[in-house]
Amino acid sequence: MLRLMSRTPEARLLRLRSHLKAPGAAHARQAFSEDGRGTTIDIAGVVAPLRSPRRPDLVPASFVERLLVGAGGGEFSPETLGHLRWMLQKDLLGQDMFLLGTPGPHRRHVVKAFAELTNREVEYVAISRDTTESDLKQRRELVGGSSVFRDAPPVRAALRGRLLILDGIEKAERNVLPTLNNLLENREMALDDGRFLMRDTAFDALAKAGQLRREAAGEAAAVGSGGGEGVNVPGRLCRVHPDFRVVALGLPTPPYPGYALDPPLRSRFQARAVGQPTGASVLAGLRRAAPGLPEASAKGLAIAAEATRMLENAATRGEGASDPGGFGAAVFPSFPHWALKDVGAQLAADPAADPQATLLRAWPALLPGMRGPHDQAHVVAARALLDTHLPSSGGQKRQTPSSPAAAAAAAAAAGNGPGAFVSSPALEALLSALLADLRQGLDVCLVGDKGCGKSAVAHELAKRWAAEEKAAATAAGAASPGAAPPGVASPGMATVGGSTVLPLFKDLSARDLLQRRATTAAGATTWEDSPLVRSSSMLNE
Repeated sequence: MLRLMSRTPEARLLRLRSHLKAPGAAHARQAFSEDGRGTTIDIAGVVAPLRSPRRPDLVPASFVERLLVGAGGGEFSPETLGHLRWMLQKDLLGQDMFLLGTPGPHRRHVVKAFAELTNREVEYVAISRDTTESDLKQRRELVGGSSVFRDAPPVRAALRGRLLILDGIEKAERNVLPTLNNLLENREMALDDGRFLMRDTAFDALAKAGQLRREAAGEAAAVGSGGGEGVNVPGRLCRVHPDFRVVALGLPTPPYPGYALDPPLRSRFQARAVGQPTGASVLAGLRRAAPGLPEASAKGLAIAAEATRMLENAATRGEGASDPGGFGAAVFPSFPHWALKDVGAQLAADPAADPQATLLRAWPALLPGMRGPHDQAHVVAARALLDTHLPSSGGQKRQTPSSPAAAAAAAAAAGNGPGAFVSSPALEALLSALLADLRQGLDVCLVGDKGCGKSAVAHELAKRWAAEEKAAATAAGAASPGAAPPGVASPGMATVGGSTVLPLFKDLSARDLLQRRATTAAGATTWEDSPLVRSSSMLNE
């Protein structure tokens, strides 16, 4: 609601025009003081003060660069700028946000770019069916022979004014998220250790009226401003920081599987749909991420993205045959617009590669056997569209390595023992594509029937990747004076390309993928890293 009655007609008109004015140019500027520190952030005309983070390591980095498009310094696309401007408006109004969109990391990147622009510390919770109330409130741990409570990310975010990201909110069981209902609505929550989180205005009113003892108010204020993490403080009131905000990320259900939010919980959020970018934004992003990409390939990817976006929107609205076989609701295979920059970088690095085959590695839903029979009408339509705007050139059938280092790696990895890898033209083409993905810093996923050789291919890929990295390091050492002698790996090089097996099974929880609970010799509880975390941290040891 706008307060217009207390002003003159001219002033009311100017104020109304300022509220109704469309967003300006695609920009987000920071103002700096004399000491070089940012003071305000301006996103398309919406200005807000910048905060000074107490924990700079919790402020996301490099996410703004991922969203920039265009040459030179770059700018945000109109769609991204609209999302950031809307989030800043809701932040100024003290409202929690809910971003809906298709599967993929784009929504998460937008939120973290917003946190990076505004210097906001972030607490992140990945919601899954294994998420429990203790993951959202407090968990008991053994420290020094005694039991203590450790605050969960939502509690830490509330006490310290951080941005809480709830990712995958549609996966939560129905009895879990109501734990946060009162925290979202009233900024209040009763904790298991006896503390009670209270809205900042109510807490300040009690303190001002003298209804809190001076020492109790001081201790509670200290906890609310950042102290006392993981320490039991029974019977105390804790002030929720006024900068505390919640951003939930979810998929629309239906058409995607998951639980719909309960109406009382849904009403706590201000929702916004994060759709796919237009063809013009895709083309500008490709030109920035892959300057060496041929213009024909860039336009082909952009046209395919735009045509697929229009086809997906039509399918979502129910136009056309959405259920030709009577198998239930069909879901259109979402186009991976967030992966187009990586696809463009690969095509720029290897101009002889097949553009369609490279795109299908990021969009495997169109490959045979990857979707159910109820989705085949959408798959056929999308594949026909892709054949029209991005036809296959047959370049994926190449079997020769794309660089001398790759050739040396393939020769070094080859063996002739009883347990040697038995290659074939098809496997060589597969390994060549996998190595191209690894060179771009991408992760890969092998999908196939049981016993088809996925593990053998993965181990062979690790051997060739290690040999290629070693050959590249040796060549770089020979060209750089003062480097390690040829044939001698640099520190950490021995771990590059090694393979570690993490068996997955049906009852494996989401938490076990990263860490599991363990007990030390002294009887204290601790967290033990999974093979996935240990493998990712080997290069930093």
